[in-house]
Amino acid sequence: MKALDEGQLKNWRAYLDFEEKEGDLSSTVDLYERALVPCALYEEFWIRYARFLVRRNLIPAADEVYRRALAGFLNKK
Repeated sequence: MKALDEGQLKNWRAYLDFEEKEGDLSSTVDLYERALVPCALYEEFWIRYARFLVRRNLIPAADEVYRRALAGFLNKK
């Protein structure tokens, strides 16, 4: 994995903002999963995804996102 530049990160943030506003849960989850491929090393995307799921009362799914993040991508602090 390689680091993304600020422009790429900004584009992913904007795309996720747009998709969340559209309101389709399935499409938004698909986009988060897609975003995590290039953004896996960025804690903000994992946290954002988990918080999105919590806001929709999908606590087990949010927990799984945190587990995946800690299992392979993020510092365990």
